[in-house]
Amino acid sequence: MELTERLSTLRHQDQIRVIERVFQKLLMAYGNQLMAKWQGIELQDVYKDWAESMQELTLGAINHGIEESKKSENPPNQGEFIAMCKTYKSAQLLKIGKNLSPKQIEKNRARIAEVAAMLARSKAA
Repeated sequence: MELTERLSTLRHQDQIRVIERVFQKLLMAYGNQLMAKWQGIELQDVYKDWAESMQELTLGAINHGIEESKKSENPPNQGEFIAMCKTYKSAQLLKIGKNLSPKQIEKNRARIAEVAAMLARSKAA
């Protein structure tokens, strides 16, 4: 499984395994506090519900959501977890930007301007 794969591309059985992994990781972080949220509910039903709600998320975003949720004092509910997962792309872009030197950033801006000018000329023609 690749981090770029969406949950929806996996077989149902694999989708449930991904959600089970999420819960295992959160259980390690929160223990009984996590399980108290779903007391009296069959966990397989919870897993299915989470899987249905997370179909468009990538595996990378889900991993990111796990790590982000560990920063909180309380375990996330489904909506909070999905919101954390959705910060994945912006977090990755920030990491990429941090690694670039000012010289590389300026070089990239110049190249973007060059490509934009080239596209504008071809559109005008």
